[in-house]
Amino acid sequence: ALDIVALRTNMLLLYKNAASMPDFILTMEEAQKKAKRAELPILDIELAMYAATSVLQSGDYKKETDEWEGRNASKKTWTKWKQAYLAAYARSINRQRAGATDEPFTRAANNIMPSAPTDVMDALARLQAARPPSNS
Repeated sequence: ALDIVALRTNMLLLYKNAASMPDFILTMEEAQKKAKRAELPILDIELAMYAATSVLQSGDYKKETDEWEGRNASKKTWTKWKQAYLAAYARSINRQRAGATDEPFTRAANNIMPSAPTDVMDALARLQAARPPSNS
């Protein structure tokens, strides 16, 4: 039972330690399953509250969090939370791929996006050096 109390206490730390939004969601759901096996279930609405609080504390996804906080209580379900924040995560991944560096989970996205090989970068540098100066 003490493990479950600790689990509930640490639920707010799961976001900070997650590699990605999908990783965070899976970890939350694994925690819920563990609590259920211990016959001390964590309800879906509790997952939504833990998740919303965790993201709010992080300062990530400000627009989505403002929208979430403005929702009617009946629309603040775990399923709706996952849909909203997975969509936000997908948008942030697209921005990262376009070069943004201030998005949540930037390091995780960079790990799945290989950097250009050195020979490609060298070739680009040689092309840049060979380009005549612009007249502007």
